[in-house]
Amino acid sequence: MADPRTGESRRASGAGRQSSRPQEDPDTVLKRQRNTIAARKYRQKRLDRVKELEDALESMTQERDDLKLRLARQEAETAALREMMKMKSGQDSGSH
Repeated sequence: MADPRTGESRRASGAGRQSSRPQEDPDTVLKRQRNTIAARKYRQKRLDRVKELEDALESMTQERDDLKLRLARQEAETAALREMMKMKSGQDSGSH
């Protein structure tokens, strides 16, 4: 978020800010570092999953489009064959 008074931007979370606390407990520092790493790993995993889903969607969309085209061709062929059958049966009944 930008501070209109100074023109500087600030982070919404406290990430990247230097601690104003005197000395932190080493266990707390270690816990915070582990949490930061875990959060980064989780965010990356989430991004990877979104990418995986987007790729799957693209693949399935392409497959659907291919199947629609194939169906349209089959329907056109069926209609043409039905028309040929009509014409053939019309010729057969006319020759008797």
